Amino acid sequence: MNNFKGHGHAFGAFSVINALATGTGAAIGLEDLFTDVIIDLKENTPLIAPRAVQIAIENTLAYIGTKKSFGGRVVVGSNIPIAFGLKSSSAVINATVLATINAANVQLSVKQILDISTRAAIRANISVTGALDDATASLLGGFCITDNNKKLLLWHVPVPYEIITLIFIPYKYKARKTVEFYEEITNFRQNALEMKEIIKIAKKDFLTSMIRNGYLVARSFGYDTSPMDIALENKALGVSISGTGPAIAALCHEKDETSIIKAWSGLDPSLVLRSRVSRLHIL
Repeated sequence: MNNFKGHGHAFGAFSVINALATGTGAAIGLEDLFTDVIIDLKENTPLIAPRAVQIAIENTLAYIGTKKSFGGRVVVGSNIPIAFGLKSSSAVINATVLATINAANVQLSVKQILDISTRAAIRANISVTGALDDATASLLGGFCITDNNKKLLLWHVPVPYEIITLIFIPYKYKARKTVEFYEEITNFRQNALEMKEIIKIAKKDFLTSMIRNGYLVARSFGYDTSPMDIALENKALGVSISGTGPAIAALCHEKDETSIIKAWSGLDPSLVLRSRVSRLHIL
């Protein structure tokens, strides 16, 4: 194998249950937010790509037993906003792993792909646990619940495709990596008991779990709840802050999306995105 080309495609997603408190998380894939990665690699050639992409390629090649050094050209295309909680990192790593195995013409199981992806996320310092919930929703779509500590997929089901996801991204919030932010994460972990209650009902009523998670995250990280309040007042089925924010995802029927968007327009300047929920994808 002197040179090879491949393509991978993965989805954005949003959090239904934040995994920071208990290690168990849940997420839903987003069909219309996605990342594509195209690789064109040659033997004994420098690899010029973002660090996470380099690590994903290296980990995949090592996993499939390729001992030679490969480098070359990597093209990443994505419409997922970065650093807003919409799983852009999981999507680019998943797409890179898929592109690499596509180029190498090997077949791996879903569990193997997710293992490579989550290990790459840890190695790239994107996640402490690998964020299996985010990676699974990004790779397979639908609604998933995972135990990130034990690396187990606990639940994976479709979400009705006719449900629309509206995403509210307030411009006034920036990605935060401050001491204060990490203190907020530490404090959030003290909500483990409440989060366990939220997890218990997720299989039967993920919309209620989603709402409770959103308000718990807002309270813990100091987010304004007005966008969530307004969405629910305008017939959103469920609403939550994704990850540690600041993006807010609201699920609704198509007939109600205009009223939610119009109500949101009265808030601080923001970007509003629309996506269908992702179907279950078979690799």
